[in-house]
Amino acid sequence: MKYTGEALGRDLENVRKYYGSGKTKEAPWRESQLKGLHNFLVEKEEEIVTALKHDLGKHYVEAFRDEVCV
Repeated sequence: MKYTGEALGRDLENVRKYYGSGKTKEAPWRESQLKGLHNFLVEKEEEIVTALKHDLGKHYVEAFRDEVCV
């Protein structure tokens, strides 16, 4: 998919309108989602790192540093 400057500008304007509408999720909901993501990454760390080793040949430290820890 190729993005033009015009399409990117239109998408950005749509996002700004949506954000300005007040329909976005509240901060506590966002926090709960981030905590859930953190828990998932902690719980599945070994599986994620193993998959990155298998698929991309990433060393454990590189996979953890670049994909899991971030």
